[in-house]
Amino acid sequence: MFCESCGKPILDGQAFCENCGTRIPQDIAAPVAETAPVQPQPVAQPYVQPVIQPAPAAYVRQAPVAEPAPAKQKNNAAVAGLVFAIISMFLGLIPVIGWIICIVGLVCSIVGFVNIKKKNSGAGQAIAGLIISITYTVISIIFTILLAVSVLAVGTSSYLDKAQAAAESIRLEEIDDYYT
Repeated sequence: MFCESCGKPILDGQAFCENCGTRIPQDIAAPVAETAPVQPQPVAQPYVQPVIQPAPAAYVRQAPVAEPAPAKQKNNAAVAGLVFAIISMFLGLIPVIGWIICIVGLVCSIVGFVNIKKKNSGAGQAIAGLIISITYTVISIIFTILLAVSVLAVGTSSYLDKAQAAAESIRLEEIDDYYT
């Protein structure tokens, strides 16, 4: 018997073709029970040209290509903002120098905050610089206002004392002139 799909010979009782794997119908594949053994007679088999099936395409599994993470560049503005903010913590109470250092720290921190996405780094430094710079700028302004008010109050009181002393001396001179 021959496979209907590929034409290769099949032994009796086989359920599948050894060559192509096609299922053999059971009525053909089932052995026939015979009462007397029969001598096989040589029969000329017809030549069937084999069907050459293409080999299944080999699926090559490629490893996923990992794209490298964007390189981190230094966010120098964020670093400078943090450094100036820390310096402003110590020098922020000096009126003019403190203002300048606080403002420079604030500006550098803002520039560093804007550059976070471009440089892919410096977020913590920029945020810390912003917080410290804003805090010490406000403290510096409040301290300067309090200092100015106290200087004006002390200066004004001494001027008032001098004015009262001058007025008293003039009044005493007038009294002396009047009686003399």
